[in-house]
Amino acid sequence: IMKTRDRPNYRKKLVKTTTISVAVLVAAIMILSAIPTIATPVNTTKMNKIENKEILGDPTGLDPKLTEKSMLAPQQNFNVEPLGPLTDIMHGYIAYGGQEGPCYFPIADPGDITELAPTESAYFLAGGSWTCDEEWYGCEYNSGGLWKMDPDDGSMEQVGGGGTVCNGMGWDPVYNRMYGASSTGLYEYDIETGGQEFIGSFGLSGKTIIGLAFNLEGRAFIWDVLFSGTSTLWEVVDLTTGETEEVGSLGEPLVYAQDGAFDWGGETDDLYLTAYYSTGFLAVVDIETAELTNLGNLNMEITASMFVADCI
Repeated sequence: IMKTRDRPNYRKKLVKTTTISVAVLVAAIMILSAIPTIATPVNTTKMNKIENKEILGDPTGLDPKLTEKSMLAPQQNFNVEPLGPLTDIMHGYIAYGGQEGPCYFPIADPGDITELAPTESAYFLAGGSWTCDEEWYGCEYNSGGLWKMDPDDGSMEQVGGGGTVCNGMGWDPVYNRMYGASSTGLYEYDIETGGQEFIGSFGLSGKTIIGLAFNLEGRAFIWDVLFSGTSTLWEVVDLTTGETEEVGSLGEPLVYAQDGAFDWGGETDDLYLTAYYSTGFLAVVDIETAELTNLGNLNMEITASMFVADCI
């Protein structure tokens, strides 16, 4: 039994203990209330658009040199798949309809053209190609001379050579060789000097070839310019002779200055054309059927077109 004289001491201890407990509780509440609330991610309109591929690649659409390292990483709880290589920017050379010279545009909105710099060549560059050495080359109309262009600032450097006008150029990513297509035959370019070597005729009587492009497997395709009827797509089945096989009709009479290229970093093996009929337009072509799909107006004649991409 506790003695009477001990009770005051007991109450002092009880009050002291209670005071400490309340202080600890108040401090804990203050600490917890200071911690920021972590919001649960929710699908936004922007992320839904990316999910539906309405926004392709870099959401700014302004970076002309895109690599796989720029890919958007999947975000936690967003259920967004990683996007493919960000080569959704196509480069080209404005031959007519704007400031003549190198340019680029997003394939999702081909009419949004950025002019990089005025030309430094006497005539427009008719054909062009990106290479596995990460260089952009073009061949000058009227001379066939070789030029090098910078896809970042549009500056141009004359390599020289030429002799025969080549309407199209294409880099073989398998054997690392540059080829040119005149109106009637196949040439190989020396990219160090611009020199040309004739390989052989396409054997297409009455046809005027306007473009040449290689896919990542080294398959080469050409197509013609035609003011009546419909243009045709061919595959160059023998690069040592220029022999061709018809793929099919493109369903459009493609006219005037134009070009095309494969997106080596893309998810499909389709050919993109910077084509022209009543106006300039971007088109994608199925190389197995020659079916052409219009992706939107360019409103300019764009040549020397290519994608900045790695030879994987």
